Amino acid sequence: MKFAETQRGVSLHDKHMNSSIFVQRLDMLSLTIAMHWGVRHSSRAVVWAGRLVLGASLMGPAPAAASPAEARRLNAAADAEFESASSAIGSDDVRAVEMIRRAASLYWQAAQALPEVKAHRQMRGNLVGKAISSYREAFRLQPSRETIEEPLSIVESYILTLEQVYGDRASNLPEHRRASTIREELRDEFEAILREETARAEELVRAQEEEQAAKERSAKADIASRHHSRQLKIGLGVSAGLAAVAGVAGLATGLSVVRDPFEGAAYRNIKEAVNASSLQIDAGTDYCRSAREQGVQQVVDACATHAATRRASTALLVTAGVAMVSTIVFAAILSRARRSKSARATAGHRGATIGFEF
Repeated sequence: MKFAETQRGVSLHDKHMNSSIFVQRLDMLSLTIAMHWGVRHSSRAVVWAGRLVLGASLMGPAPAAASPAEARRLNAAADAEFESASSAIGSDDVRAVEMIRRAASLYWQAAQALPEVKAHRQMRGNLVGKAISSYREAFRLQPSRETIEEPLSIVESYILTLEQVYGDRASNLPEHRRASTIREELRDEFEAILREETARAEELVRAQEEEQAAKERSAKADIASRHHSRQLKIGLGVSAGLAAVAGVAGLATGLSVVRDPFEGAAYRNIKEAVNASSLQIDAGTDYCRSAREQGVQQVVDACATHAATRRASTALLVTAGVAMVSTIVFAAILSRARRSKSARATAGHRGATIGFEF
């Protein structure tokens, strides 16, 4: 049955409406607000206890005495508010929801303007039904905790009033039974909303924890990267320095042993030793071999120094070559690490920008 049909005005003076029409109106109300979730919670009694006071505080205090005229005025005002809200549905749902909630509030105030007595019982039931139906329409347009919590508070207050007025007989009244059914349905809906809110809150907490963990991992990675980069720089400096020192020393010692195009220091020492000795040599003769054969120690020692210098030069040049290769490797690794770090920083900035725009 369409929602608009539940919003028809009710004559507050028709105190003799037959019971079949009343039951039909309550059936219509139940169909309008029914939304089954299938799960019941045994601990709900404590949660809903405070809503008995909230039902009255939301809509204002009930008049002290019966006021059919006031109830009629409030009912007409609620009908007008609801009609105005209907024209806004589709074009401005936010404003429509606000107006529908005001209409629901007026219907509840109209019900409160009548005392809970037999003569007004079905009128109050109809007004309560219109209030709850209005809230259900507001919930359809804009689901929220308030559009379930407020009608639930009304039903709680309505049931409490029935029990206070009729005592033990209240549970046998069709109004009480139907309102109790509606209360359970609204409780289920409200608890479903609470579960959704809890799930969203838990998801938000998980997302924040994951974000924090990612930041910590990134910070640790940055520290490790800086440490690694520092080690690479140290290795690069050491290898480059060793290559330079070994290269210079190797070249210097190597030059001292050459004979052509100039005579190095070590080679000159051999010639000076030969000239100062009694070594007998012929043209083209190897000085060092002749000195060993003739036992000229002075020349033999100069030749040994020359050979040691040559070996040292070779070793230093080899060391310089190895150090140079290490320098090249360290430089390549350091360059790749810097490019990788720059790429991560760019990706992180892009992700932060996208997240902000989203």
